[in-house]
Amino acid sequence: MSEQGLITQLKKEIESAYKEKAYLYRQIDELHSKIAQIDEKISVYEKTMEYIDPTITLNKTPILAKPRSFRTSIQKLVSQVFKANIERWWMLDELTIEMLKIDRCISVVNVELLTPKICLAVYNVLRKLRAKNMVEQKLLPLQGQVEHFGYIKHSAWRLKQI
Repeated sequence: MSEQGLITQLKKEIESAYKEKAYLYRQIDELHSKIAQIDEKISVYEKTMEYIDPTITLNKTPILAKPRSFRTSIQKLVSQVFKANIERWWMLDELTIEMLKIDRCISVVNVELLTPKICLAVYNVLRKLRAKNMVEQKLLPLQGQVEHFGYIKHSAWRLKQI
């Protein structure tokens, strides 16, 4: 009897999967028709602009969303790194590299990935955590000539000791 119940359940699941697949195909078709309508609208607007002023050149490259620096939450990555080494003071670059390793599941991080944008994003999260009294910051003495963002790069961070 249990085999019969299993077969019935599997049939229901298969039917449900087919219905979901058909629904998704309908949505895809609707999206394709919307894209066609938008493309037609764009071409009409472009032709109209050419009639008004033939010297205008349009940038026809599509505007795409910029990729995110991290795939997972920066706060979550910070907590993972800090929990791995509770006593250690982390420099911003070291912390960011360790976070990139965890986020992208790689063992070695290329220095080119360490952009000022990524470091600044990590710094902003650390600053917010410091305001909540969750992490502590230690300013290190500057050596030599002060670089741009020197005050950010020359501070160490760690999880607040309770």
